[in-house]
Amino acid sequence: MKLSFNWLLELVDFRGSVTDLESLLACAGIQVKSVTGWGTPLKNVVAAQILEERPPHPQASHLAIYQVADGLQLRQVLCDTKKGYRAGDKVPLALPGAILPGNVLVREDKLHGITSQGILCSAGELALVKGAAIGEPLILPEETVVGTQISEVFPPDSILDLDITPNRGDWLSHLGIAREVAAFTGSSLKWNVTSSTTTVPAASNKSLVAAQIKNTAGCEFYSLRRIQGIRVSESPIWLRSKLESVGVCSVNSVVDVTNYVMLLMGQPLHAFDAAQVYGDVLVRLAYEGEKFLDLHGQEYFLTSGDMVVADKKGPIALAGIMGGSGFRVSTNTTEILLESAAFHPGKIRLTSCRTGLSSNASYRFERGVDTTAVISASELAKEWICKVAGGRVEAPIVVDGVLPVATRVTIHHDRASRLLGVDLDPAKISRSLEKGWLILLHFSKKSSSWEVPGFRRDLTREVDIIGEVARLIGIEAITEKRFAELSPTTQADATVDFCSILRHRLAAQGFFEARTHTLVSDSLFQNLIPEEEAIRLRNPPGEDQSLLRPALVPALLSAVQTNLSHGRQTVRLYEIGKVFRRGTKEEALSLGIAMVGFSTPPSWRGRKSRLLDLYDLKGVIQSLTRERLRFVASTAIPKQVPITPLSMGENLCLYVLAESGETIGVAGQLLPRGSRKLGTPGGALVAELWLESLQKGSATVRKISAIPRYPAIVRDLAILLPKKLPYESILEVLLSAGEPFLCSIVPFDVFVDHTGLKLPLHWRSIGVSLVFRSAERTLTKQEAVIAEKRLKQCLVSQLNVRFRSAPATPC
Repeated sequence: MKLSFNWLLELVDFRGSVTDLESLLACAGIQVKSVTGWGTPLKNVVAAQILEERPPHPQASHLAIYQVADGLQLRQVLCDTKKGYRAGDKVPLALPGAILPGNVLVREDKLHGITSQGILCSAGELALVKGAAIGEPLILPEETVVGTQISEVFPPDSILDLDITPNRGDWLSHLGIAREVAAFTGSSLKWNVTSSTTTVPAASNKSLVAAQIKNTAGCEFYSLRRIQGIRVSESPIWLRSKLESVGVCSVNSVVDVTNYVMLLMGQPLHAFDAAQVYGDVLVRLAYEGEKFLDLHGQEYFLTSGDMVVADKKGPIALAGIMGGSGFRVSTNTTEILLESAAFHPGKIRLTSCRTGLSSNASYRFERGVDTTAVISASELAKEWICKVAGGRVEAPIVVDGVLPVATRVTIHHDRASRLLGVDLDPAKISRSLEKGWLILLHFSKKSSSWEVPGFRRDLTREVDIIGEVARLIGIEAITEKRFAELSPTTQADATVDFCSILRHRLAAQGFFEARTHTLVSDSLFQNLIPEEEAIRLRNPPGEDQSLLRPALVPALLSAVQTNLSHGRQTVRLYEIGKVFRRGTKEEALSLGIAMVGFSTPPSWRGRKSRLLDLYDLKGVIQSLTRERLRFVASTAIPKQVPITPLSMGENLCLYVLAESGETIGVAGQLLPRGSRKLGTPGGALVAELWLESLQKGSATVRKISAIPRYPAIVRDLAILLPKKLPYESILEVLLSAGEPFLCSIVPFDVFVDHTGLKLPLHWRSIGVSLVFRSAERTLTKQEAVIAEKRLKQCLVSQLNVRFRSAPATPC
């Protein structure tokens, strides 16, 4: 539904801006999807009156010379004789200095020796309506004051695109929106509703046409009137401009009036060429297979459930949707039959959906029209058609059907207060409903009875009226009541949030979550857990469900084996769940990880795939927490570490330590023979971590620094050290040296000589890159060399390492 702001101001006394109107409509429950401008503000274009038409230009007979008054002075203007202006006409005059649409500058000029002091403009030159011809004359209404700016006669407009809810068919008209504005602002309507005829006229035998409803279930009320002496032509500029501003194309003077009334009052109308209608008009159900040709020439085959308006020959319109092709109003039409009816919404909707045919009329009928406005809309259309098309009415209107009785609803004031949750004064309820156009029939302290106007078809029950009270007094008037308080965040909430973060991080690295059984078989944990720590069921449902699982990894490995047996080459699984062991904590949350296969899939571009190794597993574990973890291989098994197959045999087992020194888990790689049982070519990598300990490290505040502004200097070291000395010792010495410009240490090469020719057998060479950078300036090479020497001295003094010539830095 497109709403013209200027048109709305003609119907209601509203003093606010377009923005104020948007806010008001939002309070009423109407969403404004967009606001667009319409028209162009024209400066120095005024209403002028032609006082005298002089003889044509002596050297150009197609130019007429007019003497016009612009309200301040007399002007001489040359104009094309095709426009056909006469003395006394009031026309738009573009004064010198005006800029017309298309960036046309008007100036005083001479044409063959005669001066023209402006331009008499047409509708096309002012771009007031779409498709108007440049030479089409534009004669202003007689009541227009000479000297008035044309921007006041045809003011620029703002068009609001409204999103209308299906239950409020009355909002599909400018009058319906005007009623809402009046209800919420307390202002008065400028539209005189009482002046329109709303009573049903008595039947008359003098009618030139008869109308009859054959199916009252599909049509409640139907009216038809004959208007004779019609001269169909183009509509006046004001009418065309009004329609086109809200997206309705101008057709001709008669059709435009029916659309104008529909947009104004919400009542669809239709005009038939009376000369093409044969006999009486019937509103009936279509015959099965009956043909109908719409205004666009499209043929439809109807069913017995479709409503049609027909004469003795057949359908002349698809009821409430569209007229027939042979009955349209054209320039040859001299007599029309004007239809105004109230069709059943369900019938119109059913036919529209089945045929795929819709129109502005069907859109309104589907949502329900005001049955009390059927006659008044027809009367208004008759008056305007007689004005713009010169028609006359000699026969009275013909009607059939019965208008529905007005709905009456009783509201109990105490129930309204209970439902809305606020104490409401009965007088306040009454005032609000009267603002909403309901008519008070009876009032007492306990209850009141109301008559619902015909345009409010959505108000049928007491609860509907109570909802209307809430809408009219404003939701903000209902005070907030708290029936519950938010509980503070608990440790359980923090654990759930942390588990969600873990799931996202693992999924980002290609892991899938697995769910294994809490009750497991003894054979799955054979020789893994001491008997005194196992928790068994006294009455297990079966041998395979006799033990509460003490760890997650064994069951995960079974899931890995199942995936590999189905052809998967790479499997990455994890599980977050509870494990059970006798001791300090018999129940704890644990994170199990299992991964086998390749780090990256092979590529046609020559990229080689690589088997997953222990470093991949360490990287996955480190990504789960913010604190820096340590991986230590120790023969002494700490107490209460997670149970995994890593502790059996000669598997590569590393204990995961937090910065505090607490053991939070186990990680490592299974023996080749254990991996072969799974059916994978590489070693199976597994880890199990205590979730509570891992969560503590995640509470560490992460420090974020800005992107460096100054370049870095990289110095490479080739460090010779015994094989038993871990790289972590070198890293700790370099970081603890306190070198201010050292920002990172990157290992890039490890060399071991198994022959003993280049290096002793018990030694190895590790190449590291030392990255130096200052946050305040660009470092010199000399500063980096001096810092490198200091770091070398620290390594020699604390670890007794050696150095060899630096290898080339890899690209």
